[in-house]
Amino acid sequence: MKLLAIDTSTRNASLAVFDGPELLKFAEIDPQLRTAATLTPALQELFNTVGWKPKDVELIAVSEGPGSFTGLRIGITTVKTLAYVTKADVLGINSLRVIANRAPETVTQISVTMDAQRRQLFVAKFQRDPKTLWQLQGELQIVDAVDWIENLSEKTTVSGPGITPLIDRLPRGVELLPEELREPNAIALGELAYADYQTGRREDLLKLLPKYYRKSAAEEKLEAKNKS
Repeated sequence: MKLLAIDTSTRNASLAVFDGPELLKFAEIDPQLRTAATLTPALQELFNTVGWKPKDVELIAVSEGPGSFTGLRIGITTVKTLAYVTKADVLGINSLRVIANRAPETVTQISVTMDAQRRQLFVAKFQRDPKTLWQLQGELQIVDAVDWIENLSEKTTVSGPGITPLIDRLPRGVELLPEELREPNAIALGELAYADYQTGRREDLLKLLPKYYRKSAAEEKLEAKNKS
């Protein structure tokens, strides 16, 4: 099965193509450039490198959120357009689960965070699973950064870009993954999508939408203005 994975949930966007579970090629997009302008050319170059045409793709995976509002819209719009034309199946994968999948094999449980702005974090806990690689434990939450730090227990493994400004405040005994493993990427995304697809998971193309998990600051300001 020819699988394409697209992660645009952060500024460090990336692409990957797989033949079944085997990674064929991975490409990163320069974070200094606009993803909207560079994604399609990067995708075409990736196809050329592995000798694919768009119609060859059978499954397209995309990070569905949380993450950058603009990045998620760009990624999912690109995937929906490509899938509509090629008739490929699609799967949206939670961005925090993608980060969890970058953990070493020795890690069996992990708490993953991403910046939710306003001194808050998106937080989700995952447990390693033999079929789906990582299973969400409970629900994804939006919590105050201070509260999350205070509730961390010793020997908890943590990851995610949301941790970077909080490293000096982490309690003693908390295990922090290396910085290079704390961002989502298309390789980890593709691995999860392939595993989910093998379990029979399918998704309706028309229902594939970004999951922001919270309203933007502009939307909240507009709502407050309308109520006043």
